[in-house]
Amino acid sequence: MAPEQFDGMISKRSDQYALACIAYEMVTARNPFLAPDAVSMALKHKTEKPIAPTQINTYLPLPVERAILKALSKERSDRYPDVPTFIAALHMFPSQKTKEQWLDEGKTLLDSEHYQEALVAYERALQIDPNFADAYDARGDACCCLNRFQEALAAFERAIQLDSTYAHAYEGKGNILYNLKRYQEALLAYERAIQLDSSSSAAFNGKGDALYYLNHYQEALLAFERAIQLDPTYATAQVGKSWTLWHLKRYDEALMSAEQAIRLEPTLAVAYNEKGNALFKLKRYQEALVAFEQSIKLGSDLVYAYDGKGQALWRLGRFAEALLAFDHALELHPNYASSHNGRGNVLYDLRRYQEALLAYERAIHLNPQMFKAYNNKGATLYDLRRYEESLAAHDHAIAIQPTKAISHYYRSRALKQLGRLEEARKAYEKARQLGYAG
Repeated sequence: MAPEQFDGMISKRSDQYALACIAYEMVTARNPFLAPDAVSMALKHKTEKPIAPTQINTYLPLPVERAILKALSKERSDRYPDVPTFIAALHMFPSQKTKEQWLDEGKTLLDSEHYQEALVAYERALQIDPNFADAYDARGDACCCLNRFQEALAAFERAIQLDSTYAHAYEGKGNILYNLKRYQEALLAYERAIQLDSSSSAAFNGKGDALYYLNHYQEALLAFERAIQLDPTYATAQVGKSWTLWHLKRYDEALMSAEQAIRLEPTLAVAYNEKGNALFKLKRYQEALVAFEQSIKLGSDLVYAYDGKGQALWRLGRFAEALLAFDHALELHPNYASSHNGRGNVLYDLRRYQEALLAYERAIHLNPQMFKAYNNKGATLYDLRRYEESLAAHDHAIAIQPTKAISHYYRSRALKQLGRLEEARKAYEKARQLGYAG
């Protein structure tokens, strides 16, 4: 039954809807909707869109799918004027397309973000020529957009197998491996893409991303700068350059790169986040807060922007708001260690030490290499007069980052309270040697 019939309204277009349901079942071997009872079925007909037939039957011509879905429109006015027009539409599709035509159609659909339909078009091209490398490469792009990374990887590797000089396929493979956090393999793929096409700014940007996550910051910086040299309008490469400079503690330069990214692409949420990070390190907390809030405005699901906002509010002494920001970050990503640590900092400053301790321990559980969470835990235990545990926490921090002066200073405090004065003196001297000036 057509949706309007459940409300007691009938017209000639209701029959068209019923015929479209039959056509749907003929081409997919299933009903447009499945429901356990009549009431649920009525609701589905009135409110739910059917699955695109080509997702079930990939051999179905796209014009036939479009005709059926139009006849299944919820609003009568969106259907065909009458049944004969619908039937004519089912037959009005062109003769067999070439593989190149299917490829072009897929690319048009991909550009308009119709990824599933694009994938169908690429599969049609491959049905005509199973060794069509361009179609495998394009299929990889579509699968990537659908977050079907393993399928995308297989498609790019098949394209490379068919054409070992296919630079874009290597670049696509690098992108997938990067998304799968297989950074060393991603780096190799990007480098091969660059060997084949040294003018690809995207490949250099990908190389920079991989090097960044491998902690090779100087090399990453060179890669991002080369991407920018090849394409001065590449905002994403400016963001990559900014976060790399941030890790190199070149905060003024990081700020400049983030601001350049914003000039190039004013709606790029991550650029405002990087601007906020740089301003935070420059102790310009109010400006950092404004940048993080703009990042959130442009991308409300960015956990790191809420985390940055919490950090800025904490430094501004706006503790209640900071807690809300960290809580929002943790709603988006419950296992985001930085926000648990940040939440602990706020609770510590509010002298809610037991709660702070729990937050730091959660951060450590999620990221056992977060040395600052160990230091924060140690400082909290110190204030709770649990000196042995405090010392153990600072020892953990030093094991992770031996050259952080503050860790050695905190260790000296705990040792002093435990009466181990000679060890305390040596720990304090070590802190001074490393730059502690407190």
